[in-house]
Amino acid sequence: MLDEPMNGLDPAGIMEFRLLIRAFVGEGRTVVISSHLLDEIEKTCDAVSIVDQGQIIRQGNLSEMFGNPSGEVEIEVGDSEGALSVLSRLSYVSSVELVGKNQLKFELNPEVKPSQVNSDLVLAGVLVEKFSPTRKTLEDEFLSITSNMGIH
Repeated sequence: MLDEPMNGLDPAGIMEFRLLIRAFVGEGRTVVISSHLLDEIEKTCDAVSIVDQGQIIRQGNLSEMFGNPSGEVEIEVGDSEGALSVLSRLSYVSSVELVGKNQLKFELNPEVKPSQVNSDLVLAGVLVEKFSPTRKTLEDEFLSITSNMGIH
């Protein structure tokens, strides 16, 4: 059981620690880490348990919990007004919002491939410079669970 083992390590030390943990796991060992550095846990571990007051409130394999895109997509385009117009007309897109000068964020129906939206934008004459489906992180999940429980 390691408690906050990455606290105080420089980036090289953190990478070395990750390699050491993976070597232990490769030998068939189980390593338990307690940490509030959720980004590092996500980069180091295969599975997690979220514990509150001694009770496991969520656990599972990270790839199963967060491996799939969340349905939220962020794009950067040459023409934000044109993109906003096209996206607003697509039945499989919802919650379209402008988040920067040429950046938009929207929800994509999970049954539709991201390439379909990209294709529809390009066919409408909108230059797509960046297309990024997002995925939920361990921190997102933790904050969602704890805010629903009134823990903050």
